[in-house]
Amino acid sequence: MPSLKNFAARLPGAAARAWAPLLGEATEAKGAIYARNTCPHCSSRLVKLPLRSMKCPSCQQPIVRIRGDDYVVYLLREEDAGPLRKEMDDHWALTRGWSEAGGRWDPEAIRRLRRVWMARYAALGLGVRVVVWGSGPCGPCRSLSKTVFEPAKAPELPLRECRNTYCNCRYEPVIKGSPRPRVDA
Repeated sequence: MPSLKNFAARLPGAAARAWAPLLGEATEAKGAIYARNTCPHCSSRLVKLPLRSMKCPSCQQPIVRIRGDDYVVYLLREEDAGPLRKEMDDHWALTRGWSEAGGRWDPEAIRRLRRVWMARYAALGLGVRVVVWGSGPCGPCRSLSKTVFEPAKAPELPLRECRNTYCNCRYEPVIKGSPRPRVDA
């Protein structure tokens, strides 16, 4: 399991800036939100968004397709996929690894990670909504579940007033003005 110490040392602003060159205009296809619809090598528009990793039809370079833990699909060069995979490992350690021996529930670390996601969503022009799941979500989270927020104005999750020992609520990115909720890819 990755060290939580490494994650805590990273600054959310620095992590968000590192992703900026990889982002384009978010688009929705096949029930998923894609962070870009162009090749990360040659920037040519992809007519068909990939369901798995593939080669670009224009430049024949490999495109790595990864659905991040934030439910956004990223099309990356192999050398750029490492930070996203590291982020996914860190997220797993924070949200699921706490139940393993030596793990601990750290809501502040989860909030720091989600600030990175919010900066990324703002750069993509996305909104966010609260998704409540698991048994017994608290009243404050449940009251927010149908509202679409601007990423900069969304309350941080887990909510500080949440009474649950372990909050399972999270943000789901949405295309602003989308008539229907997004379906997981």
